[in-house]
Amino acid sequence: MREQDRTQRHWTQRREGSDGTAERVRWRRSPAPPSLEPGDPGERRPTRRRDGMIPQRRRPSPADACHRFVREFALPAEFGVPELVERAVAMRGGRPIEVKAADLAGTTPTGMVVSRRGHDVILHPETATPVHRRHIVAHEIAHLMLGHDGHTVPEDVAELCRATVAPHLTDGLIRRLLGRTTFAEAGEHDAELAATLLCRPDFTRPPLAEWAEAVLEEIEFLRSTITAPFPEIVLSGLGDADLGTRLYRAVIEIRDARLRLLPYVPAGVATAVDRVCRAAGAGVAEREAVRVAAEITLGLDGYAAGRRTTGVRVGAQHREPVCRTVRDEAEFLAGVALAFDGGLVAQVRCSLSGGEICAARARHPW
Repeated sequence: MREQDRTQRHWTQRREGSDGTAERVRWRRSPAPPSLEPGDPGERRPTRRRDGMIPQRRRPSPADACHRFVREFALPAEFGVPELVERAVAMRGGRPIEVKAADLAGTTPTGMVVSRRGHDVILHPETATPVHRRHIVAHEIAHLMLGHDGHTVPEDVAELCRATVAPHLTDGLIRRLLGRTTFAEAGEHDAELAATLLCRPDFTRPPLAEWAEAVLEEIEFLRSTITAPFPEIVLSGLGDADLGTRLYRAVIEIRDARLRLLPYVPAGVATAVDRVCRAAGAGVAEREAVRVAAEITLGLDGYAAGRRTTGVRVGAQHREPVCRTVRDEAEFLAGVALAFDGGLVAQVRCSLSGGEICAARARHPW
């Protein structure tokens, strides 16, 4: 029976009135609620013949393309740059991808990809940790897989790229590159989101979830402080993200901001940290955390004052501890966050300022 016939048919029934006599009641059946399952007999789909229209499909959004990018890669839970590059080469028909390190600390793009005649070259900062390096390479591969166009790069970046990758390229070609710059741009946001979805860890199990929540709470203040001068490196649109994604983004954003601050770190930080930590009896792990925390603190001071270090290669004077997993990286940054507000960093800061009065005030605040 047709739906409109069923909804317009009337029924009658007998019921007992209030005075005890029988009365006849006439009522009409209400239309059936629309079904939520496609293909249900009660669902009325719009068609060209009956309604004069064609059903409109939802247009795919950039987030859909990022999720499809992650599904097509189908990488194992633990993977590195070689596995990532190998899978990308296979998906692009065998076009080679070369990964090289460059002194990108302090430059606007924290990663670049240069497409040459027969292969692509991805540049990553030489000071990047394994976790950060994998993320930067994934970002540049996402640019290639999602079909993004290049954008204009500054003159110093073009010169660096020409010296590192392609000394014979013309100015017009070298100035249009796929870089990792500000995530407020649509293409950069999509590539960064795709890299985040691809590389984020799974911390949904109860023991890891409790650990991740505690570590995220410890490093959140450090993340918000170090990214305050660089709001463009914070990835938006992750308000309802899971715990693993939020912790992973905190790690990546701290590392991105640290790269921006390295050119503003004064020379002699490592020597001052060794001297202060040796006097305090600090161990090797604590000394590394204090060194990174002191570089972040002094870098923020130098950036605010506009004191940029010149005449030295930035990447050559800063070493990074080997943290091969996201969990190791997060635990190390939790130690850095603990030392960030500690007294040892304050002593290093005073010793580099050359003021004995400052050190005396640190010992006797009154």
